[in-house]
Amino acid sequence: MTFICRVLLYGAFLLLPWGCNARATREDPKVEVVQNGHEAILRQIADSVPKGPDGQRLSGLQLLKKTYATLPGGRTSSELDEIADLIAEHKQMASEKARKNEKKIHKVAEAAQEVDWKPPPPDFPLSEGAINAAYGLDDILVEGDILMSPKQIKHYYGLGKGGGRVKRQAMKGEWTIWKNGVVDYGFNDSFPEKGRAAVRAAMAFWEANTCIRFKYHADMENVPRWPVIRFFEGNGCWSGSLGRQDAGQYQDLSLASHCQQVRTTTHEIGHALGLIHEQSRYDRDNYITIDTTNIQASPTCLWAKDTSKPVMYAINKNYQMSIGWSELPTYGDFFILNKHYRCENRCLKDKVCKNDGTRDPNCEDSCLCPSGFGGNDCSERQAPSPGTKCGEVLKASDSWKSLAIEKTVGNGQAGEANLTAPSHCTWHVTAPAGRNIDYRVKYIGYDKNEKALCEYACRHGGLSIKGLESNWITEGMRFCCPAQYNIEMKTASNLLVVQPWNGRKYTDFEIEYRLDPATTAVNSTTASTTTSSTTTTSTTVSTTSSTASTSTASTNATTASTPTTPSTTTESTTRSSTTASSNATTASTPSTTTESPTTVEPVVERFFGKYILVSTPMSFGDAEAYCETKNAQLLVLHSKGTENTLQRVFNQLWPEETNIFWIGLKKAAGKESAFTWVDGSAVDYEKWPKRKPKPTAKEQCVAYWDPSWSAINCAFEFSSVCKKF
Repeated sequence: MTFICRVLLYGAFLLLPWGCNARATREDPKVEVVQNGHEAILRQIADSVPKGPDGQRLSGLQLLKKTYATLPGGRTSSELDEIADLIAEHKQMASEKARKNEKKIHKVAEAAQEVDWKPPPPDFPLSEGAINAAYGLDDILVEGDILMSPKQIKHYYGLGKGGGRVKRQAMKGEWTIWKNGVVDYGFNDSFPEKGRAAVRAAMAFWEANTCIRFKYHADMENVPRWPVIRFFEGNGCWSGSLGRQDAGQYQDLSLASHCQQVRTTTHEIGHALGLIHEQSRYDRDNYITIDTTNIQASPTCLWAKDTSKPVMYAINKNYQMSIGWSELPTYGDFFILNKHYRCENRCLKDKVCKNDGTRDPNCEDSCLCPSGFGGNDCSERQAPSPGTKCGEVLKASDSWKSLAIEKTVGNGQAGEANLTAPSHCTWHVTAPAGRNIDYRVKYIGYDKNEKALCEYACRHGGLSIKGLESNWITEGMRFCCPAQYNIEMKTASNLLVVQPWNGRKYTDFEIEYRLDPATTAVNSTTASTTTSSTTTTSTTVSTTSSTASTSTASTNATTASTPTTPSTTTESTTRSSTTASSNATTASTPSTTTESPTTVEPVVERFFGKYILVSTPMSFGDAEAYCETKNAQLLVLHSKGTENTLQRVFNQLWPEETNIFWIGLKKAAGKESAFTWVDGSAVDYEKWPKRKPKPTAKEQCVAYWDPSWSAINCAFEFSSVCKKF
């Protein structure tokens, strides 16, 4: 999907792949098709756009006016005019900013081009952006595929009074959230069965990973509430709103014939739920840069003029292969939506999840886990793909070790496999508490060809490595090209996650790792990894300068029912090229459980007058105790306004965070217990969403969850605010 890892933005939602392939502006609605392999399709799309009285193709604005003239209940002509004017206003500001960053863009682009990957093949799927550009819609769609209302555009870009653009991964504002997480939808009468099947599959995907539900209405003229999403076969692939639209009956979602497949449909429904393009987030310049010299119409639509080059570059060049493409949404996207819709609050029973996992949004007694982790509470390794037997838990030592795998990950077939469910395995490399892990990739490919998988975004296979960042929500850094080899990196904790995946032939790889000699006191993971057997492998390693034969012990298998294929794990010397040959003897030992100890992270806090804003998540009890150590107490409120001010400060200080924070209000266990302030003062001010929470026998604590209070489990961990005495 176009949901790819956060570079380092959380989700894959949504980095549009390169590929505009056409140019169209309000002033010059001519189209120039340039993408190799898709010229005929894009030319066909461009030629299908009707011509006006002057003999020229209709602009995007004119085309949608023509569409809505025969589609009642949608955007009015005056609305479309205002939308186009607001987009043009924003383009002027964005162009000026881009001109000021030309030197930075050039420098980052030069570094990224060193990767030297193969250009996309002719059969590379068309993106929604490419299709929409061929229709000439860039003058009317925000970010290339969203038809926002004027109110949403002003809010999103900070145009007009107030300024200040959206600082979320999802569209902010209660009015953008579908009430109770239920999305009403139906189909235009002429919408084909192919498209309906794609919609149903996409909705099933979102329902399986979030608490959001979709309710079908066969009679679109008589629905119990508005708005309702109307799927129709229009011009291009676009969502008629970012989140729930603020007014009107029909919230249209257009899927032209080339858009009616699960990948694109999932993408556009994601917008309708409220997800923002990752490369368009307010903080994107911390992670990526946009090459405006390679953009067709404007810096707000990322369509390439020269499709042998991308338009987005990672500030950290090692992430270049990690941006731009993914078949389906990733954990980061589910994480954002489940927080946005407060899915955890709907579950009656509590569930503790490790390694940045979250409560199953459908209230099953399990957790939704980031890639690389599995088990009931995300404390184990992610299980391998069905039919694949591989993966272990390895221990780093002071000397370099080598993990080399061959003809294990993949089916050996030259044809393209199902890229939405590729072959994959997971290795965990652990270290003692207080130690980091150094690592470097030595080889990735198949049939001894180190360039075999070196493609744009590592589309057909590669190695995903997690551990460089301080959280597990972020997708791993992708490796698949020789230019990425022998770059020494260091984990942020005492765990390294190695995940090869494959969609063509095999992903063979070799990676080396050791305990970082410079670290003695760093954060450790909270993972506990259950293992079912231990394999000892004796391997001879030949190098250009020396030969060593060693034996290393490694634990493997997340569950007893998951057998493993022994990997080549060796002590190694520093070398420029290594060939590993294995004469392994194995012996099984009883299963063990390895607990990774933890160290205490420093508390992150900032002072704002008499308030202490604590960013580090804590339970209510821990937050209350921490305030006491500061000669303060959890925030007590007796008038409106204070929470809003503190929320704004939180968003300025930590713009990437959700910034939900505890206040000093709680109730003890017992159905008759009332909410009381921690200082015993009168509860003479309230800010519940509509009414007080229903009586419950459970203990409950209160957090400010913009724009209102929320009574939730006291064990949940959030930020907090202390007020000094």
